[in-house]
Amino acid sequence: MCEVFPTEVGCAYNYGGEAGQTSRQEILCILGNNLFNQKYFFVLWIWWMFLLVISVFGLIFRLLRVCFRSFSKAMLMRKSHGRHFNGVRISSSEAFVLELVLDNLGKTPTFATKVIRDVAARLKEQNLKDSKSSLDFAQTPLTKSNDIRIHDALYVKPVHDPSVRILNMSLKVKA
Repeated sequence: MCEVFPTEVGCAYNYGGEAGQTSRQEILCILGNNLFNQKYFFVLWIWWMFLLVISVFGLIFRLLRVCFRSFSKAMLMRKSHGRHFNGVRISSSEAFVLELVLDNLGKTPTFATKVIRDVAARLKEQNLKDSKSSLDFAQTPLTKSNDIRIHDALYVKPVHDPSVRILNMSLKVKA
């Protein structure tokens, strides 16, 4: 720190000398203000490093919550104090919002439990419907007619060869 805030410096002290000429004397000066600045900025630097470390951990925590659905669900399960969401497929954003709802309903735990139970039941029903519809979709053919209108000028014609599952897309002029 002495390089940034020097505490002892050489001072040139000019004073009136003999025969009216100035005399110059080199002395060692102590800069008291820089003593304070050294300690103050050292403490401030430590505080900034502490905040940097906390911010990096917070950023890592948020990235884990966004990237890993199971981690976000575990955080929700920790706050809900129950097994309401076992077997429910829930995204990290849904878990985050439900956790915020739990935080806001913290003063009414019975109501919070009822809300979480209802939300979990509806999510379970939605997951069952989604899984059932995805199975139905997998068992049915992609299209029932030869032409499917997607937009005004875009038509999709399925290839009827089951070994080739590529859709032949062609643009046609609107009739």
